[in-house]
Amino acid sequence: MRTLPNPLLNEHCRIDETSLTDKFIALSRYAGSRFDLLQAGGGNTSVKLDDRRMLVKASGVALSEMGAEKVYVAVDYPEMVGLLETPAKWDDGDKRHRDLKVNHLVSLATKTSGARASIEVFLHAILGRFVLHTHPIAVNIIVSQRGWDNNLAAIFADALCIPYRTPGIELGLELNVRVKRFISSHGHPPKIIFLQNHGLIVSADSMEAVQQITEDVVGKCGEWCGVDFGRYQRATAIAAFVGDGSVAYLCEDCAIMDLLKTQPHLFSRKPYCPDSFVFCGAMPLVVENLRDAEPLEAYRKHYHDAPKVILHGGKIYFLAKNIKKARESEEVYKAHLLAIASMKGQINYLNDDELAYLGGWEAEKYRRET
Repeated sequence: MRTLPNPLLNEHCRIDETSLTDKFIALSRYAGSRFDLLQAGGGNTSVKLDDRRMLVKASGVALSEMGAEKVYVAVDYPEMVGLLETPAKWDDGDKRHRDLKVNHLVSLATKTSGARASIEVFLHAILGRFVLHTHPIAVNIIVSQRGWDNNLAAIFADALCIPYRTPGIELGLELNVRVKRFISSHGHPPKIIFLQNHGLIVSADSMEAVQQITEDVVGKCGEWCGVDFGRYQRATAIAAFVGDGSVAYLCEDCAIMDLLKTQPHLFSRKPYCPDSFVFCGAMPLVVENLRDAEPLEAYRKHYHDAPKVILHGGKIYFLAKNIKKARESEEVYKAHLLAIASMKGQINYLNDDELAYLGGWEAEKYRRET
């Protein structure tokens, strides 16, 4: 790998390109599975592979979808920095005309066909090796109130606070100026950046550092605000516990949670129809201790598959390849529970032979995963 001349990158930290890409995907899926960090298709991630190429999330996709679909694009990031330094190339005074010109120039610097780079490609271009931009609820509680920058300065002495700017080139311009000032005064680039009325940016040399810093910032902001989003944070731990690459999604459906409180026996019932099995598995797995892998191993040995529904700490988590599929599983499981709760006669559950057949049926696997 070539030496990286960008002063925001650690030129001594050389990592294999495949490893960088894998970690970029892992970081994306981590953030994309957490409601307390991101909602809908918000947020974006990036990684710099060498002195020219940067992978960044594609526009219009959710971070939890990152993976085999490769919903990211490769961008020549020095060209993005160059656009920030030479506004005469695109700024004609009209904001909408400007955005159209900028979008065109970004497309010319995009090396992947069929997708557009995230609107926030500029903020990624001027920061470090790994960059994660999220919209944490706890952070936005603070940055959307008066005195936000003073409040944050009291908690994070070495963070950069950016006043509100329209996402895209306008935010990129402001960030570019302020990052230069920060480096001049601190001697190093910022790792934590707060955006007024917008969210959080974390940048570091490694995926692990970005994730840890994000958790630390969100935790401290939550303490300051007096809010506890631990139930969402446990989704990360649940996904790591299962360890098959799935994301974990916390169920907050009122009907499902009410049944868990009033009729918990329903959660030990087998599937009565194919969809219940395909989307939700043979049975939920009850986990008391996330450090004890024995129940998970026993489940896999018995059902020849990983669990798709986990009960832990009085909460329900659905596991799937992305948040969209997890929500589909939640919908199917809700129908499963409501139907069983209303059945008066003896229930005709699917037998083990049929479940085994469905488990190996390629058509059903395709339907669940696409």
